[in-house]
Amino acid sequence: MSSNSEFPSVVLLVCSLVCCCVHAQLDDAMRNELLTLHNEARQSVQNGQLVGQPIAVSIQPLKWNVELETKAQILSDQCRVGHDTNDDRKIPKFQYVGQNWAGAKDINT
Repeated sequence: MSSNSEFPSVVLLVCSLVCCCVHAQLDDAMRNELLTLHNEARQSVQNGQLVGQPIAVSIQPLKWNVELETKAQILSDQCRVGHDTNDDRKIPKFQYVGQNWAGAKDINT
């Protein structure tokens, strides 16, 4: 990521891609693109390139997990507001899986 001004564009792109994937399956190319964009954003935080954010002391690149993708798709397909339970999210490799959820009544909010 070459500049601070690109970060909001990356976030918007990732959100747009994820939002359009309801009831859809990601292919390997899309998985790699989303993972690359996310890891580049994380790297910009580690390098102190994101204005207004402290430099991250330790931030490792993320790895894609298809089992977690499946769990996220199940929640997305339900089109409901709020979190599911930890039991709904856990997989054998990860017994506790965190979740971030955000929503707005419209795109202007």
